[in-house]
Amino acid sequence: CLIMAKQQILDWTIVSLRPQGQHTAARLAVAKWQAHLCAFSIFKLVAVQNKPELTKALASEIRIISSPSAVRFAQHSAALSGHWLAIGQQTADCLYAAGASSVEIAEPQNADGLLKMGALQSIHGVSIGIITAPNGRGLLEQTLVQRGARINIAFVYKRQALKLNLKQLARIDQFGPKTAILVSSKSAFEQFWLQLSEPRKAIIKTTICIASSTRLVEYLHTLGLSRVLCSASTLAQDQISTLAKTVLPAK
Repeated sequence: CLIMAKQQILDWTIVSLRPQGQHTAARLAVAKWQAHLCAFSIFKLVAVQNKPELTKALASEIRIISSPSAVRFAQHSAALSGHWLAIGQQTADCLYAAGASSVEIAEPQNADGLLKMGALQSIHGVSIGIITAPNGRGLLEQTLVQRGARINIAFVYKRQALKLNLKQLARIDQFGPKTAILVSSKSAFEQFWLQLSEPRKAIIKTTICIASSTRLVEYLHTLGLSRVLCSASTLAQDQISTLAKTVLPAK
């Protein structure tokens, strides 16, 4: 069945909007399905020197780290030992490599899954450290505050916007019915969308997008996108599997 699936998506183009230098996971997942990768870097990640806030976040009763990138930037300034909550398996793997003793992973692997974790239910007065980037997972922070937690946020990196070049923009004009865009970040898609002309927005509105959460699905619908799928996680392999299950015959 897997062999058949690979054969039937040979001519698909999978678009990654990951930050500059962060397309490896998408590239490997696309290669597994023998499709083609189109890498559009909408951001590059830049370190933020924030040692006092990082120290405070690390001293919190519950500690959350938002992404593998957050782990990589944070470990340059401090040891990441002890217990953690993480959104996905990739982040957990990075935490273990950085010295964590235990990591609880959200299910599903997104912010919504994290907010369902038992450790984040009765948290009135509990200090929670969040290590992340600005304009990242705002819903997570807002919800935890509403539940009465004391939030200590440490921004260890920031996203610097990049402009698509003329060649990349022209490639959008060639998107066809067998093109799919992986969407795992609202801020990345927003930046992508802002750079498009109206004719190119019209193309994207009919292109399959695979969102990593129901919130992203709802956001894409507000832009007028009509072919939106929801994946179980932010992992590129899960997103492509979602595509395959949708477009391939039931057999």
